[in-house]
Amino acid sequence: MAVKTNMLYDAALTPNLAVEFYLGRGWSIEGEFNYAWWKFNSRRFHRIEWGGIEMRRWFGGVNHPSPLSGWFIGAYGMAGNYDIMYGSTGQKSSRSGTKLRENSGLHDLTYSAGVSGGYSMPIGNRLNLEFELGLGYLWGTYDTYNYDPEYNDYHYIDTKKRRYFGPTKVEISLSWLIGNGYKAKTKGGKK
Repeated sequence: MAVKTNMLYDAALTPNLAVEFYLGRGWSIEGEFNYAWWKFNSRRFHRIEWGGIEMRRWFGGVNHPSPLSGWFIGAYGMAGNYDIMYGSTGQKSSRSGTKLRENSGLHDLTYSAGVSGGYSMPIGNRLNLEFELGLGYLWGTYDTYNYDPEYNDYHYIDTKKRRYFGPTKVEISLSWLIGNGYKAKTKGGKK
């Protein structure tokens, strides 16, 4: 198995964790979760809760010290919500309504599904650097809202649909390999 963090999300102040289990015969399954709840001031914040699952097929071969090393392809599905504002207008796809919205309460999350490919290379003993790009479809509804400084309150503007096809997953991950599937390379053949 491997425990990972996507350093691109870390750089964007979005803590994340992924766990991948090797199933055998070149197959693995990965689950990931990202969570950030930052508020810098009334007009600048980002809140993200996002998770997903991915099935991978590995093509590492005998030249790699772990079955979770080398080239891979995968299929993934993700879902989550967000509330992001950098200025006077924000966007929100979350579990709570926005003030003055007629039907406040639970509403749609944002979803993504697609195919991915990448490469994981050893950079140390039981440590890999993994690169991944996913192409897929992202969909969901979101609210737009604005901030009213006079009343220190947020007001609903509109509900819109988001539909997007293209890159939906980019990762540069640090991966810690755990378990018996790891085979240290030795000089001079088998020992």
